[in-house]
Order: sequence, then C-alpha cells, then structure tokens
Amino acid sequence: MDDVCRLGRAFEYYDILTSVKYNRNVEAGRNLYYEWKHCDSLAFLEHFLQYSDDEEYLKHFDEEYDNLFFNLLVMFPDFKLRLKQDKKTHNAELTAEIKSVFDIAWYTFARMVADVAPPADVDPDYEFSQGSILTCMACREYFVRHSSHQRYCSNPNYQATRNNCKAMAYYKRKKASTE
Repeated sequence: MDDVCRLGRAFEYYDILTSVKYNRNVEAGRNLYYEWKHCDSLAFLEHFLQYSDDEEYLKHFDEEYDNLFFNLLVMFPDFKLRLKQDKKTHNAELTAEIKSVFDIAWYTFARMVADVAPPADVDPDYEFSQGSILTCMACREYFVRHSSHQRYCSNPNYQATRNNCKAMAYYKRKKASTE
C-alpha cells in the first residue's frame, strides 16, 4: 500500500503543479492537501494558503516553481539502466531494469515528466520544439521525435521507406490474422 501511496502522491503533485502553472488553476493548488485513512497527501503548497487573492497566489507560486518542481523530482526512485541490443534495428539501447509493476509505473511517469519538463527559456513554440532524440530507422541520422510513435525522420527522401515498412507491417498483420 505504501508504494501505491507514494506513486499516487507524486502523480497528484505533478498534476497540481502543471494545473496551477499552465492553466492558472489556483483552486487545484488550494485543495491539494487531504488526509485519508491509508495515506495523506503532501503539504508542499500549504504555505500558499496565506494568499487569499488569486493573483498574489500565482505570483508567489511562479517565484517558487523551480523549487516546487525539484521537490517532485526527488520523489522519484533511482532507476538501474543497462545496455541491450534492439532485435529489430540491431542498435544498442539504454533500457531500464524492471523488477515490479511499480518500477514500470515510476519509469513511465518519469519519462512523461521528462518529456514535458519545463524549458530553461520560456519559448512560445515550446510544445512544438520539445521531444526525444532518436535515430531514424531509414537513414540512421538523429532527429527530434514529435510523437511517441515516430521512428523515422521527416526527410521527404525517407518517407517512401517509412510508408513501405508501414504497408509491409500491415500486410503481415492482416495475413497473420487470416491464418
């Protein structure tokens, strides 16, 4: 039960931080703390309750946001990583060593937080410029991924390769389902 509480608290805290920071939802921050018979929430935002005015609340929240976000990051457990070879691409990949369902949940949550972590400089095109760096499966060049399913760069010369692989995979799936 302790693992569920720790994960739930961290996710709830992340959700509240993003809600207050990006949606300016002050009520979410004010209602974060609660007590439950199995576990209590964390009191990270409790000292902001002294600000009854929403603008003042947001001003102080924005000033302390980096520290609040750091409080979230230290809640994550350490992950053991190892190199493995991808059977499809034959490239070496860095993967997390998973021993329980909670490891999967924490790792997935960590990837989510890292993928949408706030930029160092506030950039109006941030949501379009952020992503993971991958190697294109066609040309082996590095590119910034814009979707969790993207495996090929956006170079038009390699779109035909991507489309052919996609069609071949569809054909194999369809053939396997009819057999």
